[in-house]
Amino acid sequence: MVSRTKTHMADVASQVTDQASQQHLMLQSSINGVNDAFLATLVVSGIAFVLALFLKKKSVKVESEPVTTNK
Repeated sequence: MVSRTKTHMADVASQVTDQASQQHLMLQSSINGVNDAFLATLVVSGIAFVLALFLKKKSVKVESEPVTTNK
């Protein structure tokens, strides 16, 4: 997120001159950085979900022991 925020900030920093616009630029760059981080998380989660569909379910065999009663 921080890396993408810095990238977004550097892309448009030279175009801004006044203080109010710089603050708006910082806010917008942070928002774009967070959006990029969520998008990356979505992509990784999507890939993991698709791969999880191909996992084979192991069948568990339960061996039943004979029931003995001691009287």
